[in-house]
Amino acid sequence: MMDLKQLAIFVGFCTAFGTIAAVLSTTSAEYTTGSWRPVNNDPDEPESIFEDEIFFMFSALLFYCFVLAPYGVYSYQLSATSGKSAVEHIQHVGRTRAALDGFHFPAKLLNSQGLVLHTRQWLPQKKPLGIAFLVHGYGEHVGRYEHVASTLTAAGLAVFGLDHQGHGQSEGERVHVERWDDFAEDLLLYVETVISGGSGVGKPIPSTWRSLPRFLVGHSMGGAITIRAAFLSRDRPIHVWAGVVLSGPCLVINPEEATPPLRFLAKTLSGIFPKLGITPGLGGIAVSRDPAVIESYDNDPLVYHGKMRINMGHQALITTDKIQKDTPEFDWPFLIMTGDADVLCMPEGTDNFYRDAGSVDKTCKHYPGLAHEIFNEPEKDDVLADVVEWIETRLR
Repeated sequence: MMDLKQLAIFVGFCTAFGTIAAVLSTTSAEYTTGSWRPVNNDPDEPESIFEDEIFFMFSALLFYCFVLAPYGVYSYQLSATSGKSAVEHIQHVGRTRAALDGFHFPAKLLNSQGLVLHTRQWLPQKKPLGIAFLVHGYGEHVGRYEHVASTLTAAGLAVFGLDHQGHGQSEGERVHVERWDDFAEDLLLYVETVISGGSGVGKPIPSTWRSLPRFLVGHSMGGAITIRAAFLSRDRPIHVWAGVVLSGPCLVINPEEATPPLRFLAKTLSGIFPKLGITPGLGGIAVSRDPAVIESYDNDPLVYHGKMRINMGHQALITTDKIQKDTPEFDWPFLIMTGDADVLCMPEGTDNFYRDAGSVDKTCKHYPGLAHEIFNEPEKDDVLADVVEWIETRLR
């Protein structure tokens, strides 16, 4: 059912183009004295009526361009921060902001776009053996990885994570991003800040931790962000990764949903209505088979339950195409994992990445019957045990 903003756009198009069609049906143009001149084809209709039609046509166009369409765009912008939870109002307003002081904002990181990002850390009781960075998926937040972080800290790792811009408790319009690599740049800024002992990441790590082996652990959309961050880190001091763990990474878009006409439409509309919702929101039943996880997901106020925005979808298409092209150049050690019952991120993407990646040290694991969030399935303990074993092997 159409809401008010959709009705405004629809009426605007119908008014403008319907009027043009009506005028063209009764008029034509002839080339006279070096210029085009409209001609009234209806002899029973006074010329003044034609002039009224022209006036009405341009009035309708102006009304659409300056009233209805902007209202629709503005409404879509507002929809980015509307929702059922109190946190949905978190929104960046494009202002220049001073750096945040670590005393008053111990777990808030200011990114290059002026957005305040929420960060988390889980530290072991003694000096860790390595450092892991959690990279969450679409529409969710890093707080859903408490059990993952606990497992990794129990294995002797210091664990860090942030909510992506437009997600969770971070600023930014909900699940909207201008460029996919903005996510990756935020992640690298966070890693650099943690390793350098900077503020905005909670308790600064001791200098003796800064040379510890570092791991990236990315899930779903976070898997694609992780891969892009690894590539973008090549010319930075932090480019040495001891390993990369990818859980149900989004590496292939279903070709039935990404046909050439739909790709063209996504590219075109993303430049006009980048925040337009195009697909139904995700429900917990799509991510896990565990009833407790489903209920928690569906009732979590920090999880986005609205439609995916068109520019997000367009950026996902661009990024997965780029990753597929660059996969042979990926040479870091990695563990890639997928549930064979995953209906959100195609398991074929996992297999293709494993086959084509240039890494010498690479491992692929399939989990029969498991859904998208393999870290949140009833068999999660077995999955996390595989992650710990793989990391521990690379710490020896």
